[in-house]
Amino acid sequence: MEAAQDKHKKQIICPTKTCEDITVTVPVEVQAHANVGDIILKCKDHHIIKKPEKLQHVSKFEVVHEMFVQLPIDFVTKIDVADNRVNFNVYECKQ
Repeated sequence: MEAAQDKHKKQIICPTKTCEDITVTVPVEVQAHANVGDIILKCKDHHIIKKPEKLQHVSKFEVVHEMFVQLPIDFVTKIDVADNRVNFNVYECKQ
């Protein structure tokens, strides 16, 4: 009985094409900086004398002193990602 009812139904197809251009934007902000803490500088217990030369009436040498330096640096980066934005441009495609 259903087959008899289907005979009287018409199917109409209207082909169309839809195209979209989609643009997605994700705003990102990056801020970077460094915080330098208190610098510690200490002389070590000894120094070194290099290249002693004894010339007539002249004495040449170098004094090298070892030091300990502590330089605390915190590298900081802040990244802020905002909500993304999606823009659609829907239109009928041209053949």
